Amino acid sequence: ESTGASLEMTPTTTIAQSDVACPEHCRCLLPQRHTSCLDARLSEVPQNVPSNTSQLDLQGNQLRTLPTNAFENLSVLKSLHLIDCELSIVKPGAFNGLSQLTYLYLQNNSLKSLPIGLFDGLVSVTYLYLDYNQLDSICSGIFSPMKKLTGLYIRYNHLTWLADHTFQGLTSLQWLYLSDNSVSNISKDAFHGLQALRRLTLDGNNLTTPPSNAIRVLDNLNLLRLSRNPVPSLKNNWLARGIRSLTHLNLDEMGLTSLGARAFARLRRLRVLTLRNNRLTSLRSILSLKSLATVGLSGNPWLCDCRLIELWTWLVSRAYGTPGEVICRNPPALKGTYLALTKVTSPLSLPNPPPRPPEAIYY
Repeated sequence: ESTGASLEMTPTTTIAQSDVACPEHCRCLLPQRHTSCLDARLSEVPQNVPSNTSQLDLQGNQLRTLPTNAFENLSVLKSLHLIDCELSIVKPGAFNGLSQLTYLYLQNNSLKSLPIGLFDGLVSVTYLYLDYNQLDSICSGIFSPMKKLTGLYIRYNHLTWLADHTFQGLTSLQWLYLSDNSVSNISKDAFHGLQALRRLTLDGNNLTTPPSNAIRVLDNLNLLRLSRNPVPSLKNNWLARGIRSLTHLNLDEMGLTSLGARAFARLRRLRVLTLRNNRLTSLRSILSLKSLATVGLSGNPWLCDCRLIELWTWLVSRAYGTPGEVICRNPPALKGTYLALTKVTSPLSLPNPPPRPPEAIYY
């Protein structure tokens, strides 16, 4: 951020000490090598950007299309801001010559596809932001030239599925954000090769079953968000191999009605688990998780009968969450009562469950 002593340029100003012109309607801050054309009503990339520019901000213009070689004279550019530029077309080769580019911001545009070869030569890009576009598919391997990519953000798009090897070659990727798309299918090798991945967000999609096969290869994953997917149940050992490194798991607002007794048995390093705003009435599957530090259980219609005695014991013996995390919905006598604050002197203090109907017998 500039100080009061920073040199702010007017439209046709030439900087005398280096005799470098600044594009009309832009500001050029030479000491910082920063050219800002923010909200300048530009319809194309200006041609006379100082060649030593390290950061170019074109946010809020009406570029609509990026042609091939749009930035060919900016070989030392490290940060390129193309946020909210009404972009619908980016030609292959638009970023030719930007071998030192580290940050590429393309949020809030109208991109529906990414052409093959678009990212060729971007060997130094570390963070790529594609949030709030209209992408409905991604070609396998499209990101592979970006060997140093650490963070990839594709939230709030229209993706419906992830094909095998979508993220091929991204051996340095640590953060992958795919929240709030329409993904209903993830191929089993979609995340193949992402051995460095630490964080994966898939919340707000249309998955009806957890992507167990796809995430089985993510041996170093720490955080997984699956909240707001319509998954009604999680079976025993739904993470087939178990992601032994997982410490944070978010499963809120999924419509969960049941969890296998061993749904989380293999997650021995899990520290944070949230199951808020589901349809759970009872819970046993977290009782063996000794590593848990925080658990979110509020917003479920808990049935406080003797089947919750183990959960009650577990809650009162540990400082997980708050006392209000588990509020009884039923039976009527306990409605609105905090389970953790309920005095239970013996299993008989909680109501017994109703008798089970006889099971059907098939011959």
